[in-house]
Amino acid sequence: MRLRSLTKHVRDQNWFAVALDFVIVVVGILIAFQITSWNEGRVEQRLERQYLERLRDDLTRSKIAAIESIDTVQKQIDNQGVMVKALQACELNEATRPVFHEGLRTIGQTQPLSLVRGTLDELQSTGRTGLIRNLELRTAINDLLENYEDQAKILEFITARFSPQMAYVDGRMVFDLPDGIVTADEYPIADRSISYDFPVLCKDTHYISAISAIQFANAVLARNENRRMQQYQNILLLLDRELETK
Repeated sequence: MRLRSLTKHVRDQNWFAVALDFVIVVVGILIAFQITSWNEGRVEQRLERQYLERLRDDLTRSKIAAIESIDTVQKQIDNQGVMVKALQACELNEATRPVFHEGLRTIGQTQPLSLVRGTLDELQSTGRTGLIRNLELRTAINDLLENYEDQAKILEFITARFSPQMAYVDGRMVFDLPDGIVTADEYPIADRSISYDFPVLCKDTHYISAISAIQFANAVLARNENRRMQQYQNILLLLDRELETK
């Protein structure tokens, strides 16, 4: 209808009316673009909030997993410290025997990296990282992912380097399993019993060095996990602050 009106005014050479129609058309287009842009902005804001909430859930789970991992590894480090001292003194008394046994039973039980990254991977794979408009938050997330990749390489390196020591320790103890075929539920691996000859082990300098090396490897893992947990905490604070403004 507006085009028909414009054509009539041109035919009648009513230039004022032509200009008015033209202005009305342009303004209408601009308003339509503005409404579309506004609607798209609202959709992006909703998506951003959804992703921020999901990131907060993922990183909360990551932080909890990191705390559990640090506690587990620190326990191993403490046990292995007692083991090394007992071996060097060649003395296993009633106080240190349970710790030595527990240290051997749990040695080599490495913890996986704690990052829950489902939402982060989705943001990257769909190209929606830009939805997070807070530059400080986006930078912190990128730093976390870079750190995670670095730590994965370090974990791979540590596993490869200290595998011979772990194999040496494993080769000097016997796992006592019950007779017959049992299921995991009937006999959990965590409850396995072991046997070892302590008088022989305490005279084996290679064995003592292997335990000490494994303790050192665990200390590196615990340090790195502590750093990552601090990153989780910092990003969670940024997320909470950002969600408060939404």
